[in-house]
Amino acid sequence: MQEKVQQLHELGLIPDYLNENKTFIYGILSKGLHQLTEKECLANYDSLKESIVLILKENSELEKREKIKKETNQKLNSIHTEMKSK
Repeated sequence: MQEKVQQLHELGLIPDYLNENKTFIYGILSKGLHQLTEKECLANYDSLKESIVLILKENSELEKREKIKKETNQKLNSIHTEMKSK
């Protein structure tokens, strides 16, 4: 699983926070599904929730940044094309 997360991160599809904490997050979630009691899972809930919120926020910021880059590149290309034709 760690290798898959790393590969997705290298492709820019996974935020830094998830990549940096992949061992912890995956391990806790996996163990929670298979071994932990409901009480133990509830004790971990807040930390995991905050991790997920951080991942979602970072992912949203990455998407916004990529959208701005794409739009700006299109505008610059248009300006450059226009200037070449004059």
